[in-house]
Amino acid sequence: MPDDLLRQAAVSFCVSEDLRFGELVGQGAFKQTFKVFGPDETTLALKVHRPGASPERTEREIEAMELCDHPNIGRLHQVSTIEVRAQSYVVTLEEFLGGGTLSDRVERSGLVTAVQLVALGAPLIDALQHIADHSLVHRDIKPENILFREDGVTPVIVDFGLVRALERSPLTRSWIIQGPGTP
Repeated sequence: MPDDLLRQAAVSFCVSEDLRFGELVGQGAFKQTFKVFGPDETTLALKVHRPGASPERTEREIEAMELCDHPNIGRLHQVSTIEVRAQSYVVTLEEFLGGGTLSDRVERSGLVTAVQLVALGAPLIDALQHIADHSLVHRDIKPENILFREDGVTPVIVDFGLVRALERSPLTRSWIIQGPGTP
C-alpha cells in the first residue's frame, strides 16, 4: 500500500479526533508512526497499520498492549479504525517517547558502562517479567525497540507486533527456518 495513503489515513484520523498532525517519525513492515498533538498540545504517537498485514497479529499486539500496565512499557491510549478511499485502516494512539532509541544512544555515545547497563537493565528486566506474568513473549527485544521517555533516562519497551500469547495458538509457522522479526 503506498505510504501516502497511510499519511492520508493519519491526517483524516487527526481531523476526526481534534488532533493536530505533526510528521512521520518512523515506519516498519506493518505500520507507520506519526507525531501528533492533542488539543492540550500533548505529544502523542499515531500508528497507522498497513492494510493487508496480518489482522491476527495486529489484534494480538493490541491485546498485549492493553494487558500490560507498566512504567517501562509503552502506553496505548486508543484503538480505532478509519476509512480512506474505501480502505479501512487500524490506528492506535500511543504515548510519544521523545528520548530516542537505545540504538541511537549507543551510536552517539558508544558502549554503555557497567553502571549504565545496570540502570537500564533493572527496569527492563522488571518490564520483561511483567510481560511474562501475562503469558506473553515479546519476541523482538532489540535496541531499536527500547525507547526513552523525554527525561532521557527511563527506558520503555515498545513494538509488540510479534508478540506471542502463550495461551493461544501460535501465528508463526513452526516449520519455517526463520520466523518474523530481526535475525
